[in-house]
Amino acid sequence: MATLGITYKTGTGKLLTQHKPQQFIARALDDDIQAVRLPTAYKGQQHLPGYQWVLTGLTSGGSLPRRETRDVDGKLVFFRTSEVEELIENTSGGLDEDMYGCRYTHAEFSPAALAITHFDGAIRAYRAEAYFERIDAQIDRAGKHSEYTKLFRFDGPLPVERWKRLMSDYFRGNPLVPEYLGVPSEEFEASPTLPAATAEVADEADLASFISLARNTIDERFALGYNWATIPGLGRLPTVETGCEAVDAFLRTQIDISHVPAVGATDGVLNLARMGFGADDDFPKMMMGVVAGIANALPQDILTLNLQKVAISLTWPFGDLMVTLSIRGEANLVSQALEQLFSVVDPIKPPSEWIEPLSELVQNLAPRFTPVDGFWGVTEGVLEYEHSDELPYHMLVPEAMMATLTRNSVESEGPSAGGAPAG
Repeated sequence: MATLGITYKTGTGKLLTQHKPQQFIARALDDDIQAVRLPTAYKGQQHLPGYQWVLTGLTSGGSLPRRETRDVDGKLVFFRTSEVEELIENTSGGLDEDMYGCRYTHAEFSPAALAITHFDGAIRAYRAEAYFERIDAQIDRAGKHSEYTKLFRFDGPLPVERWKRLMSDYFRGNPLVPEYLGVPSEEFEASPTLPAATAEVADEADLASFISLARNTIDERFALGYNWATIPGLGRLPTVETGCEAVDAFLRTQIDISHVPAVGATDGVLNLARMGFGADDDFPKMMMGVVAGIANALPQDILTLNLQKVAISLTWPFGDLMVTLSIRGEANLVSQALEQLFSVVDPIKPPSEWIEPLSELVQNLAPRFTPVDGFWGVTEGVLEYEHSDELPYHMLVPEAMMATLTRNSVESEGPSAGGAPAG
């Protein structure tokens, strides 16, 4: 059985604790975050099973909560913040024997944007003694004695409905979260409704980054991921997407792909073959050199292939995990991001230490006022684009395969047109 500790920080002021009555919990969260008039806060222990509801910064008499402020680029920005932490009963597998790993989220709601403008999730891991003390503490006074590992972060306007869905997905298995958020169970089977596209949205810069963690290994010093494709005359074969021009030429100086067909789409999109780097004496120098080479070759392919969009994924070891970083967006912006990537990303440090500088880099290169849409490949741990099935590909085929392809083509055509029929 898990419980939730939830806090809304809506300003400065006296800390008040309130366990909400059942009918008030039934209100849609949208009403809460848009500052409905709250009942007078009171002290007491009216427990509602499964809920611990904490409000901070209420003014006396139950008037509207005050917002927190932050100075951003010389401007005063008003916002409200939310924190949720799941409290569990048993120690967590994968951690030390006496450790409790608690899922935790933090979000900021902007009344000006009427959207969530920041959302991140993490694991707070506590030693047994610290955890037992944490259970009796308020959420906004907890966490200081935990081992904090950030797992994801979203920056930029995020519709409240989509935030509800993401939070419910992160706390999957705990029915208290969607129940509190007012998300019907059937909504888990359908995608949330996206805002209608506008000309303003279409004109915004497209650049996004995505980080995923997995427990696997890469034995090679440098490897390229492949996709399976059915090639007439050759059958179903592994292929690597390189674009077949300048980036392809550079990659061939780093790795032998002479035995695998290289492909390039003609839809203006390059999903560069996923790149993996194993633990090696040259790591991370090897990876930095490969990224620098791609960044140098990519502008030429942008011109030659008329590339509009590019997606690149890098995987490398950190401890007993593999970190995958995807950069996806407008081709020129991806090129700029690669050039600056290792000024903010340190591969020998955990992602939790460089995710915020990376976010700042992405936002500086491509400021947005609407959410990035389309998450193709996320279920596989990467961020890519979906290719058009209606346009052809061009391909670089190894000589041995070309010989087979030519032979099969001749055999399938039969006698030439000028030949006399047998018999």
